[in-house]
Amino acid sequence: MNAKFHMPQSAAICSVSVLTLLGALGATITPANAEDVSLPTITVYSTTPQLPSDDTQGDGTGNAPHSNASATTVEDPESRSRPPSIGDTGEFLRHVNGVEAGRMGGHGLDPNIRGLDQNQLTITNDGAYHFGGCPNRMDPPTSHMQLYTYDKVTVKRGYQSVLDGPPAPGGTILFERTNPTFEPGKEVSTNVKAGAGYNSNGQGVESFFDASMGNDWGFVRGYGSYGSANNYKDGDGNEIRSSFDQFGGGLVIGRTFDSDSWVTLKVENNNVDDVLFPGANMDAPKTDDWTYQLKGETDLNWGVIKGVKGDVYLTTVDHTMNNFDLRPQTGNFMEARTESDTLGGKVIFNGKLASGTTFDVGASYRDVMRDGNKWGGANGNYDPSAISSVLWPDTSIKELGLFSEAVVPVAMLTKLTVGLRYDYVNASADKADLETTFGPVNHTSPNTVYQAIYGTDATKDKTEHNISGLMRLEQDLGGGVTAFGSLSRAVRTADATERYMANMMGMAPGGKTSWVGNPDLDPEKHHQIDLGLRYKTSMLNISGSVFYNDVTDYIQRYDGQDMGGNYSSVSIYRNIDAILTGFEAEAQVRLNDVWRVNLMGAYTHGQNQTDHTPLGQIAPFSGRFELIYDNKKLMAGVRVNATAKQTRIDEASSKQDFGKTDGWATVDLFGSYNITKNFQLSAGVSNVFDATYANHLNRELLGESVQVNEPGRSFYVRATSKF
Repeated sequence: MNAKFHMPQSAAICSVSVLTLLGALGATITPANAEDVSLPTITVYSTTPQLPSDDTQGDGTGNAPHSNASATTVEDPESRSRPPSIGDTGEFLRHVNGVEAGRMGGHGLDPNIRGLDQNQLTITNDGAYHFGGCPNRMDPPTSHMQLYTYDKVTVKRGYQSVLDGPPAPGGTILFERTNPTFEPGKEVSTNVKAGAGYNSNGQGVESFFDASMGNDWGFVRGYGSYGSANNYKDGDGNEIRSSFDQFGGGLVIGRTFDSDSWVTLKVENNNVDDVLFPGANMDAPKTDDWTYQLKGETDLNWGVIKGVKGDVYLTTVDHTMNNFDLRPQTGNFMEARTESDTLGGKVIFNGKLASGTTFDVGASYRDVMRDGNKWGGANGNYDPSAISSVLWPDTSIKELGLFSEAVVPVAMLTKLTVGLRYDYVNASADKADLETTFGPVNHTSPNTVYQAIYGTDATKDKTEHNISGLMRLEQDLGGGVTAFGSLSRAVRTADATERYMANMMGMAPGGKTSWVGNPDLDPEKHHQIDLGLRYKTSMLNISGSVFYNDVTDYIQRYDGQDMGGNYSSVSIYRNIDAILTGFEAEAQVRLNDVWRVNLMGAYTHGQNQTDHTPLGQIAPFSGRFELIYDNKKLMAGVRVNATAKQTRIDEASSKQDFGKTDGWATVDLFGSYNITKNFQLSAGVSNVFDATYANHLNRELLGESVQVNEPGRSFYVRATSKF
């Protein structure tokens, strides 16, 4: 992989100027202390079993919409009221209000927040970025996360902080592990949690363990998980190709100097084998990823600078997909092997002024390196030397970011958050001139196709200077009412697939068999307004927010464009203007000490302003109703999940939508029993009435939109223990 980084002199001068500006900003205003700032559009979920002694919600389930003034939720979604998310974290995320996910099979559900997805979202593993090995997202970042081994999962809707990394305007999903704590006074003590579950539809099984041993000096933490499922059936009894096997684990070694100073070293591996995908022309026999990470933080007490924290990491993903290992082979043999490696790190200095203003200032670096070819063979012969397409021509997208964020106590009940971020981007494709040796476009390089379609030369590096920022005002109005308003600008650079994909299949009138990135794409500029209100009493907890997102240079995959010659029916990329608007709302009503009702709903409206058509792949209104009985020992409930029909589809522009979809509703039953303080048994039925339905969000597979039905009725059981 090419990991070189070239910064022109002008960019270096600009970087120094921006750093000086950020330093001045940090000396006058100051960033967010997560314990002090109210963020009504943040939801936090914990996968640590919340048994009664750990119940921070006071309801024993941890699935209340809110827990405190920051509008966060700490819950145990898997062990009490949620059906199993065997092998796929995207299934778990669907239960978070405002998060949708497109299904490709039983594995690899791809999250969508506020109508934005893929690299419009930030998804990290303990701060490290994973970018999947499949250009068509058989393995989105969430599919690499071992859900049960994390201490919490934080979901932020919209652009909430310049500290989270290169801007992701749709939202941020953080999978996080915290350093374990141990019994004071003991030479060595241990923490162990473990669990296992079964899901009847597809005979899915899951298990996990997470154990740590240590004391005040340091610790060792080891964890692992396993998930496997056969093909499931939809509500009509049709078998959906969806089986897979997933297993992995990790080891963390930590040295603790004091309560605020520590360093950790982590090595983690995750494997996903034999994944079947309905409607696709390939399956994924092997995906293997590794993470190596060094993290730490310490107090400094250098005047107004109070501390520093940071990390460096390397993630590697090797992915293989083909059309012959896991299915009968009927045409030409095809296999793609890809690599997706990410090298990065971040350092953040935090401080506080005498005025009470807190701030963070720092820098981050990320280099996403992707390389991969597709090979073929005719007449039943697979030739590993016959390159039919150069999918990712040894690409590298480097982003160097400088940022500062501050929280200013304007008044006793008013806080102002201000953030500013500069990102220098360098994008390159070192194999843009590599020619194919097999297929209908033999002896054709990616650069030949880029020049034919876009008139651009990809052998030259592309650079960008992107400025993002935000302002958020939060006001405690008294009487349990809190309001906030936010303005933000988030600039997202095009990823390797959008810039450099070169899946070349030649002429196919009436079909979209070629898929070619655009090296000249401008970065997306998202200008968002968020307004929110929250009301909380002992019996009632209601919150809601509305958003408006005016996007300049939205990156659209545009299908069905007739390019003529050998490049007819090509799926390409272009910049358009778009507007996204919508809302999210949640409520919890306590009827008495043991009964409560949870309500939630979310809606997004997307419009292509360039073509005056609906924006493609926008989920319709969705909502959820829960009635729960909970006496702390026994919990039982019923849930109704409902989605409206979606008639606003893009038939004339991108053509990414499978079609209009009908509304649907399903019913779930769930319950749990705390057998002992440390042992819990839960069970339930998903889709009680065996409804046949599909979510509106679909997947694009070689130019053809494919919509996959959701599972039919399923019974599940799970046991969890912590000691």
